[in-house]
Amino acid sequence: MLVNGNRTTALMHLLAWTELQRLRVTQTWPITKLRAEQTVVLNTDTQTPREGKFDFYAETPSKTIGFEVLTRPSRGKLLKKFAYRNEVDEFVFILPSDSMTKYQRKETNGRHASAHFKLPKLFGEKGLYAWLVDLDDQRIIAKKPFSQLFHVDENGHALKNGKKPGKRR
Repeated sequence: MLVNGNRTTALMHLLAWTELQRLRVTQTWPITKLRAEQTVVLNTDTQTPREGKFDFYAETPSKTIGFEVLTRPSRGKLLKKFAYRNEVDEFVFILPSDSMTKYQRKETNGRHASAHFKLPKLFGEKGLYAWLVDLDDQRIIAKKPFSQLFHVDENGHALKNGKKPGKRR
């Protein structure tokens, strides 16, 4: 598996690949096909489809799963990579645990704190997951639906910079 990028990128790819192999070997997921760097043709809104690649691609008897590793994620990068979501049954973002902290859900006294920053409603879709990687401990610490790890606006009005969208003054 050839990885372009820095040591953090290589580490995250290695941890994700190792976890996928573990899930396959232990039959936790009945993976029938597992590939790194799977090419896919994305059907976007434009008339000419463009080519992209999943960092990892897995098939089980009942579903296809695409994986995208982002070492320095941002709202814009997530939205750009979201186009890959339509090509598989489930899609997993693999992110550092200390990234996107302003969007992460935090528990206080057993309850989730309210959020000033939320991601757009489309990140609450079924079949969208996030794996969080602790880079210091070099392990995956969370594998949950995206909306359980990050604040997602359910009304379709994602808060940006802590303010509701609206007219500028």
